[in-house]
Amino acid sequence: MMIWSDPRVPDRTAALLHDGPDPTPCLEVGGRALVEAGAEVVAIPCNTAHAFIGGLGARIGVPVLDMVEETAAAVVARCPLPATVGLLATDGTLFSGLYHQAFAKRDIPVLVPEPDDQARVMRAIRAVKAGDLSAPQRQEAADLVSNLVARGADIVILGCTELPLLLSHEPPIESIDSLQCLADAVVSRAVNSERGVHR
Repeated sequence: MMIWSDPRVPDRTAALLHDGPDPTPCLEVGGRALVEAGAEVVAIPCNTAHAFIGGLGARIGVPVLDMVEETAAAVVARCPLPATVGLLATDGTLFSGLYHQAFAKRDIPVLVPEPDDQARVMRAIRAVKAGDLSAPQRQEAADLVSNLVARGADIVILGCTELPLLLSHEPPIESIDSLQCLADAVVSRAVNSERGVHR
């Protein structure tokens, strides 16, 4: 496994909502660097970045796993239908409609936080980025999951890679970690590749 970690990649939410710099060129540079180093598949552990990866696999010459699609598939496998999916994610991910599109194909409604709760989601994400994994922050994340469940969500996607860090000790049973779904897909791809099976 190789990692390309570049803090210069522009903020994805800022690009989507506030005319910030386009992160696509940086994502392509990172993808090409990994391929040149021998990568046969690329995984991008950022939900919001998936708004910018259309066609990336074709440009860099290897498959790029789709974190959103992998998460949607995992939800369907885990949660009996019909179901309502709750989504905790950045403002940018919500704006992009990535999850809404993935679940619309499966005829599954998506429930998002009310505006006040969405502001709390963003504060929780920023807290993790700042290194704050304190008990109050963990409780805040658990409360946000509970609020969506109370409004009718059968399962809540932790659709930002910071959020599972707040719930790693006692994740709510109604939640599903998009980062874990991507990791599972990477392992499955690697194991199947070793066996000569192409997923």
